[in-house]
Amino acid sequence: MSRQGVWAEERGFTLIEMTIVITLMGILFAIATTTWFGTIESRQVDSATNQVVADLRLANSSASNRLVPWRAVFTADSPSYQLVKQSDTPVTTTRWLPDGTEIGTTITVEFAADGSVKVPSEITPPANYTILVRSTDGSLQNSVDLNTQTSRVKIAP
Repeated sequence: MSRQGVWAEERGFTLIEMTIVITLMGILFAIATTTWFGTIESRQVDSATNQVVADLRLANSSASNRLVPWRAVFTADSPSYQLVKQSDTPVTTTRWLPDGTEIGTTITVEFAADGSVKVPSEITPPANYTILVRSTDGSLQNSVDLNTQTSRVKIAP
């Protein structure tokens, strides 16, 4: 049997078939990439929101446990916020949000030593405040609800 006889039955892919497969793979890759980056952005906003909630709860519990007032200062369009321990010599800690996220609300929240919460800029404060945490392009956002009557901090559904 000659070598030509063995290879005569073999058939490869044509150039058109290969081009179609590569084009389809490119389209699928483009779709997967946009979905992936959307998921990453969503996780960053969720992470930033969880960080804000945890820090507000920490400030509240530290104020009531150590009998020292705390303050949380949020500025809209900023990738950071400040936690201030209001003792004889105030101690300010700047907290940075994950890349691609920012605060969407300007508000100052005070946590008193007795466990109460107030927003000093309001003359007749409402019971609930909302702090927005969003992506820098504004496409995604989460809300953190703060109830001044119960001192409850939660992520809004």
